[in-house]
Amino acid sequence: MVFRAAAPPLDDELQEKLARPGFNVESHELIEQRLDNLKRKPTVRSWLDSYVRAAEAEADDDDEWRPRRRTVPRSSPGFVAHLLWSVLGLAASPLILLLCSPFQRFYGPGSWPLDCASPFGFVRKSALNLLTLALLLLLVYVHLTQEWPSLRNLPASLELAQASATVLRDQVVACAHCVRLHEQFLDVTQHILATIVAADHDAFPSLEPPLSMDPDCTGPVLQLAGLAGLCVLLLYFYTTTTRVLALLIVVLRTSTVTRLVAEYGHPQPRIVAVDPTYALLDEELVLSVTGVDLVPGGTVAWIPYWCSASTFASTAFGGDCAKQFASAFAAGTVTTTFSVLETYIPCYKPPSDPTEARDYRCFETVRVRVKEAKTIPGLSPSL
Repeated sequence: MVFRAAAPPLDDELQEKLARPGFNVESHELIEQRLDNLKRKPTVRSWLDSYVRAAEAEADDDDEWRPRRRTVPRSSPGFVAHLLWSVLGLAASPLILLLCSPFQRFYGPGSWPLDCASPFGFVRKSALNLLTLALLLLLVYVHLTQEWPSLRNLPASLELAQASATVLRDQVVACAHCVRLHEQFLDVTQHILATIVAADHDAFPSLEPPLSMDPDCTGPVLQLAGLAGLCVLLLYFYTTTTRVLALLIVVLRTSTVTRLVAEYGHPQPRIVAVDPTYALLDEELVLSVTGVDLVPGGTVAWIPYWCSASTFASTAFGGDCAKQFASAFAAGTVTTTFSVLETYIPCYKPPSDPTEARDYRCFETVRVRVKEAKTIPGLSPSL
């Protein structure tokens, strides 16, 4: 069985539409209405402004119940603030972790010093800052003295660093007096800049430098530049860039694996102490030498203490830094006669080996002071 629905009556609607006036495009009322619509047509800028105002009004309505925080601009902490907070944070780390960690959910960004959001982050950043600072100080010491510091004899290490700094200062001052400006300094500089801008690679070898100095000053100048760079890193030890550069410097300095293996993989002779630690002038003396891997038949010589490796082979002093008073090492002793009043350090050279080149190795922490008999109380000057 099929059911049919009756169609709705359309006569009334049709009569209503036919009774309406026709759409006249040329009517003045329609033209004025279109002109008014064109005048009210918004531009892109006005539409964006209205959109932003509506968004701000909606945000204000949503956040009426929440108190707003004013962000007060403040300067970031510098060297002194990071140093003090790092020392304080590491010293009080047990109390901070025990007492403040359970309430970590109440903390937010900037709640702790050094822009940290939690007590654990504050302690971690403090430890990282101090480790970076210690690493940079170690790099400064190694760069200045070309040796690793001795933890067993810190006064000697500090004295070596002070002597190395003095030597570097004297060398830089001497090199500063040797710097000579070109007679046509401005013209030569402009010519160099023009050649670089023109990328004339063939003309680079023939360029004259505007400054000239002694070739021996290259080493001290480079060392001074490296020391200045490390000092800048020390001032910004708390930044991530400084940590990355410090690790890169460590990798570059320790990349010579063969040298380290040769130094620590094979026995290295070393003098630890001598007895006595003073000697009389022009007196034959038997010195007891205590050391590690000292082979009988080796040679022990002496140099003044200011002729150590940190003074760059004595060129800054103009004195005689050749090995003096050499004698054979046998049965743990050497026989030496000192003829000059000075403080000496020992140097040891293993027995000669035709298959391997041997050289002296000096030990700056061991010293023997030469005195006159009249300077020792209770000792007769006639001795």
